[in-house]
Amino acid sequence: MSSEPAPHFSIPGNAWNDVARTCRRVWVLREHGRHDEAELLRQGELAGQVAAARSPAESDADVAGRLEAIMTHEAERVASAAVLAELLLPILAQQLRAPAATVATASPVAIQALPKLDAPQAPAQRPAASIADFIDMMIAQENATDLSARAAQRRAS
Repeated sequence: MSSEPAPHFSIPGNAWNDVARTCRRVWVLREHGRHDEAELLRQGELAGQVAAARSPAESDADVAGRLEAIMTHEAERVASAAVLAELLLPILAQQLRAPAATVATASPVAIQALPKLDAPQAPAQRPAASIADFIDMMIAQENATDLSARAAQRRAS
């Protein structure tokens, strides 16, 4: 057993969180077929963030390993989010069409019998969430789960 602790990359600092976000953006661009933009982002902004996040004690191999782990993790997350979006899109589209179809199939007699009410104002439409937004929501949920698991572990100790 060595006296040196093993490197632990699961809880990155704020600078490494920025690196992870930029890695995610790179993979989202790639998912959308925008490979040139992804490469420019990777070579420009991401390279600068990695240089800023690097501590003086880290070797080139440490930084490369950490960046590779983050890139792999974010690639998996973006791929999972894309698959989830593909699965949810038809379901959501069907549910959004269902109320309109129900009203359209009602009989004219039933419609005439209903009292006339002022139509409620439609809520302001929110902009469609991007895959990156969806991934950020998944991260927030994952972090909340991790915190509650840690709290439960502390109580059990």
